[in-house]
Amino acid sequence: MSYKQFPSQKKSQGAKTKQWKMDCIDGAETLAIYRDEGIRKSFRNKRINYDLYSNILDEDDVKKIVDPLGLNNTYTPAKMQNYPIINPKVDLLCGEETKRRFDWRLRTINDDAISSKEDDLLKQLSAIISEEMQNEAINEEDLAKKLADFEKYRNYTYQDVKEESGTWILKHLWEEQSLKMKFDRGFKDALLAGEEIYQWDIVNSQPVCIKHNPLNVHTVRSGESSRIEDAEIIVIDSYYPPGKVIDEYNEYLTPTEIDEIEKRANNGMGLGNSDTPDAMMDRRDMLDNSVDTAIFETGLQDYNSPFDSNGNVRVVKVYWKTMRKMLKVKYYDAEGDEQYELMPETYKIDETKGEEAKVLWINEWMEGHKIASGYTASDGIYVKMQVRPIQFRRMENPSKCYPGIVGTIYNTNDNVAVSFYDRMKPYQYMYNALMYNVELTLATNWGKIMKLDTSLIPDGWEVDKWISYAKFLKIAPIDPFKEGQKGAGLGKLSGNLQSSNSSPVIDMEQGNTIQLYISMMEHIKQEVGEIVGVSKAREGSISPSSTSGNVQREVIQSSHITEYYFSEHADLKKRVLITGLETAKLAWANSGTRKLQFVTNDMATKLISIDTEDIQSIDFDIHISNSRDDQELLENMKQLAHAGIQNDKINFTQLMDIYNSDSLSAIRRKIEKAEQEKGERDQKAQEQAQVMQAEQLKAVAEEKEKERAHDIDIETLKADNAITLEQIKAQFKNIDKGVDLDHDGVKDEVEIEKAKINNQANSIEEEKKRKHEAEQNEKDRLNKIELERLKAKKAKI
Repeated sequence: MSYKQFPSQKKSQGAKTKQWKMDCIDGAETLAIYRDEGIRKSFRNKRINYDLYSNILDEDDVKKIVDPLGLNNTYTPAKMQNYPIINPKVDLLCGEETKRRFDWRLRTINDDAISSKEDDLLKQLSAIISEEMQNEAINEEDLAKKLADFEKYRNYTYQDVKEESGTWILKHLWEEQSLKMKFDRGFKDALLAGEEIYQWDIVNSQPVCIKHNPLNVHTVRSGESSRIEDAEIIVIDSYYPPGKVIDEYNEYLTPTEIDEIEKRANNGMGLGNSDTPDAMMDRRDMLDNSVDTAIFETGLQDYNSPFDSNGNVRVVKVYWKTMRKMLKVKYYDAEGDEQYELMPETYKIDETKGEEAKVLWINEWMEGHKIASGYTASDGIYVKMQVRPIQFRRMENPSKCYPGIVGTIYNTNDNVAVSFYDRMKPYQYMYNALMYNVELTLATNWGKIMKLDTSLIPDGWEVDKWISYAKFLKIAPIDPFKEGQKGAGLGKLSGNLQSSNSSPVIDMEQGNTIQLYISMMEHIKQEVGEIVGVSKAREGSISPSSTSGNVQREVIQSSHITEYYFSEHADLKKRVLITGLETAKLAWANSGTRKLQFVTNDMATKLISIDTEDIQSIDFDIHISNSRDDQELLENMKQLAHAGIQNDKINFTQLMDIYNSDSLSAIRRKIEKAEQEKGERDQKAQEQAQVMQAEQLKAVAEEKEKERAHDIDIETLKADNAITLEQIKAQFKNIDKGVDLDHDGVKDEVEIEKAKINNQANSIEEEKKRKHEAEQNEKDRLNKIELERLKAKKAKI
């Protein structure tokens, strides 16, 4: 591969010829692929991590642990394999991320858009106040309630038309582009490689989101920024099937070029293979960034063939930041005020109108793709060498732009990125080395082996016969005179040496060594969990002696260690969504009203009409909630859901909202609304109960009054009857008025009048008593109603 310098970018549009663009592509390819970016991990390191996750060990990397002295022993009776004790910790965090809710809200950030929102809200507030003022009697309590509801609506619910349109576009893209799944896969990239990268592009006038493999993305000139989009050169180098290449570039390729791609792919003309990038990066690690052109040409000249061994085509996509010459033209409007406008460099100012121009150089992204790139810098088919349609400029700063590629490098300041997997990898290698030693030790753990002196076996016996007697009959026959045939002195000397210098058994028992290795491996498991913040309790392994409070505290404390990864990932998702919205605005710029249809999580079909012209000049921003706090609250709500249903605090519809809604803030507002409605229903039911109780008391009082009146009528009737009886007696006996028939010393006519007077007095007294009791009952009833009303009002406050 020949080395080319990256051309100067401060050129006029006329100087940016086809050859200049090709030189930019070749120079960017050399800079990005053949040199390391300072804050990113090398290709080799990321490749090793991905392979290790797939149980593929890199021998050179393992030697750093198992051969620290550099003895380089090539003879090994067994091959070391990987025992993935760290993979479950990665999978655990991936699972937690999958269950986390991403609660976001879209807001406009243009000054004009914000002013428009303020005017709209002011109109709605004025309408509420005007409606109350038209009432003859203003109810201060109702007015305060309406103002409180309006404040809650303004803070949580209100969105103007532009924000609503942007929100529905993002919800459509979330479902249509399967962003949830792509974000989950990208989070695994972050844990393994310390990077995750996405790209928005326009394909057939539709916004498309692509999750990139960090191994294929190379950057140049990003400084200390941890964001991929801040780099000035971005190169995406990967292999594609010929059919996909033709699909993507059919309008740029000639029939001859398509035939050549198909022919070379089918004939297997590619000299590389799937391991070519690894081989290149192995050599690349031996070079530093100060190597000259000759070293590049001799050391890396065979890197990456145009076609791999399977016939896939190498495609290099280059995005770089160039400078564009513009004119900042000053002119005067109809009111005579100064105005400024950016114009192309070819614009001719009209001095007669008082126009003045100042030259400005602003940044602009360009792109170029090279198909079947290979052995020389000029080898390949150059297509799509153009100004990138996606620029993502801000209204307040036209020079600030982004190419639609968004990514995060998980590093600290200007240091090289260290992934979650990198922190655990040394422990994984050490564990594998110990397990390797355990395998070797088990292979040689033969227990105690008996020594057999063949000179003691009787003549004519075979060894296997002697062993059979010893094993099954527990008898070991010996011939003490066998050695004596060679000389008494020699046999005696031989026997003495055997008995004094050797043991009858060989001890091959290595249980203590195996137990030591196992203890060390258990220590490694515990140590690696504490270092990365994924303890056994967090993985679900709980000791029988652990209390519930201790386990919960341990899980919470360990989650603080890993929260950094979740927060960085949440920020990246926010940037990806903003970029997706801007891409949709560009893709649908001239489509007028856009019809969107998608199915939400609760399986409801949404049909939305978006006026794309209305949002073209609007800048948006996304605000996200604290996902960790939301997750803790959600878990607590799930635990309390059963008690809430039993105590009539929530219903099953709200419970389904808790589990299915993507927005915890929306769940909270729904529950608040339900609680408010329940409070109003309870208050209304209480008032109805009070009214019914008052009616019952009134009915009881009326019934008692009727009974009392009935009793009075009976007493009055008795008194009248008594008087009548006395009158009858006096009439029939023709008694004089002065006669005293009962001989009590009082004339009968006086007694009759006295009885009449007493009866009338009793009737009056009974009536007064009845009225007093009725009035007292009514007062008690009214006081009780007022007391209940005050209690309900206090509880509501």
